[in-house]
Amino acid sequence: ANMDGKIVNTNIVIHHYGKLNMKEKAQYYLDLAKKRARMYPEEIDSYYLLGTTHDFLGNTNEALDSFCESLNLFPDHFKSCFGGLLSAHKLNVPVYFNRFAKKAKELWIEYFKNKLYKIDTNLAETTLQQFNLKQYLL
Repeated sequence: ANMDGKIVNTNIVIHHYGKLNMKEKAQYYLDLAKKRARMYPEEIDSYYLLGTTHDFLGNTNEALDSFCESLNLFPDHFKSCFGGLLSAHKLNVPVYFNRFAKKAKELWIEYFKNKLYKIDTNLAETTLQQFNLKQYLL
């Protein structure tokens, strides 16, 4: 609707994390991410954003916990799976690393089968050949 340039109240929530690269703002963003995870645990990115913020601050254990919580709530959330994989690698925790690696592989294969092949078959074939992944899709 055209509001003729007026500012009006709505029930739309906007989360902006655009300045996470600024070290002096990171604690503020961590507080926001914690609040979001408490208030909106059902949103797919809540625990992912908490994990990435913890990771940025060097809180790798807390990051891993957040990515685990995200995957418990949303088992197919690839970004949380990848974040957990990196955190587990940094902490040298093979049990978690293997769990995240297995899930990442499953999600990656599903992506290729169900999305990339349908969108751009040539790109999919080139990528599979380059990384020697074709055997996983047969």
